[in-house]
Amino acid sequence: MSYFLKILMQNIPDKVRSDFIHTVASYLYNADRWQLIDKWMEKQFEKKYKSTPRKIAHMCCWYWKINYKMEPLMNIRARKIKDRVRKRRDYALLSQGDF
Repeated sequence: MSYFLKILMQNIPDKVRSDFIHTVASYLYNADRWQLIDKWMEKQFEKKYKSTPRKIAHMCCWYWKINYKMEPLMNIRARKIKDRVRKRRDYALLSQGDF
């Protein structure tokens, strides 16, 4: 893979190379930010499990300073994360034998 990138970078013009590097860096930054947001939501659901995904999504938009037009997307992410936390809790209870 690194050989491919090396050959690619040698054969493209400087302007395209800088645009490519900028685009890749922006995608990587966004992925890191989404991971931080997901971890934050998981912690919120672990602390207050009874909270609704909509409430946590709203809090997330406020805390991370995300535009509220993104709230429907955050609602979807919050539902998936709450489901993940629920499954983890249920598995822990089943493995203890308390069912």
